[in-house]
Amino acid sequence: MTTLSIMKARIARELRRSNLTVAIEEAINTAIQAYEHERFYVNESRENTFSTVVDQMRYGVADAAFIGLISKIDYIFLTIGDQPFELYPQLPVVLEDASTNGTTTGQPLEYAFYDEKLWLYPIPPEIWTVRVGAVIEQAAPASDAEVNNFWMTKGERLIRSRAKQELGLHVLMDMELAQLSGAAATEALEQLVIATTRKTKTGGGRIVPMNM
Repeated sequence: MTTLSIMKARIARELRRSNLTVAIEEAINTAIQAYEHERFYVNESRENTFSTVVDQMRYGVADAAFIGLISKIDYIFLTIGDQPFELYPQLPVVLEDASTNGTTTGQPLEYAFYDEKLWLYPIPPEIWTVRVGAVIEQAAPASDAEVNNFWMTKGERLIRSRAKQELGLHVLMDMELAQLSGAAATEALEQLVIATTRKTKTGGGRIVPMNM
């Protein structure tokens, strides 16, 4: 099982350099940031809910922390009692115009994502539960010893290879290292994408999410 500490040590060993502690940590962080918005089977989640607020149209991180981590929205359901109702994506400008020219309250039928906020329309007059199926950013390890972090387990080869590419390009000025590590990162990414498709495809192919 790999941790951040183990990855740092392995990169240093593979590069045969013991004086790059800070640079290796920075390269790992940069590598994670490069892929944190990608869709992998581990960051597709339906466990994201929040409650509407009476007469509130827009919802941000103050209402639900996960909203700030949304990479792609696949679907949204509003639950009234025990009955779920699917909401449909709409252009923000359309909801902006609708709310400006005569505010309508009622059961939300549409949503938009803009300004790092979820917009619901019509504007809810009651407290209901909203469930968001989405791709959520995967956090980097919180410590060197954290276990079971995706980037250090299933994504280990991807991040380790991309980190070495970053080091080759920006620290060691070693273009051969950068090229070889970049190719390894591309292969590792393709393998994760294939695994995601295999686990999540429906019928003849992958469900196409909302473009964001």
